[in-house]
Amino acid sequence: MKRLGLLLLATGAALAVGSAIAEDRASIEARFAAERQACQQHFAVNHCVDAARRKEQEALAPVMAQERAQAAEDRRRRSEAQVERRRARDLQSAREEGQRRERLLVSPAPRPLAPAAAASASPLGPMPPMPVPASSAPTSAELKKAQDRVAAREVRERDAEARLRQHAEREARRQAPGARPVAPPLKASAPAVQNP
Repeated sequence: MKRLGLLLLATGAALAVGSAIAEDRASIEARFAAERQACQQHFAVNHCVDAARRKEQEALAPVMAQERAQAAEDRRRRSEAQVERRRARDLQSAREEGQRRERLLVSPAPRPLAPAAAASASPLGPMPPMPVPASSAPTSAELKKAQDRVAAREVRERDAEARLRQHAEREARRQAPGARPVAPPLKASAPAVQNP
């Protein structure tokens, strides 16, 4: 629950950063829109507009990088919140299942009604007691299997979280200023066939 509160707090900070980035973008776009409008007064309109567009793209490059980083952080935060909600839901359902099984194990078998009470309870006469199936009580093997499933799910969730963190770190390194661009993977070429 504490992590969920921290995630909500971080989301509020991210919204503030996101609005500052949006304001920067709006001011840059407004400035260059005015420049493009001024280009309409020149003889070489296309050249002037192209130059203004290049300047705008250069000015927007850091803002766009911030937007991409902010979007990646938002995705990571939403993913963490979803994992936390899923973990809480699974924990709650496991608790409820454990309590249900414990009640079945602890509760005594239903007692048949006394013949006089049974006769007064039913207008058709006394009813025989309902047999309790022996299979309704969970066995220790079933409980062990349920615990193993919960443990396996937790391991899978931890692995998924680790993969998400690794991915976020790789993205941060890739988008860091001064980072070398990542080359696409090389395709394996087929061996050359030699003619005899």
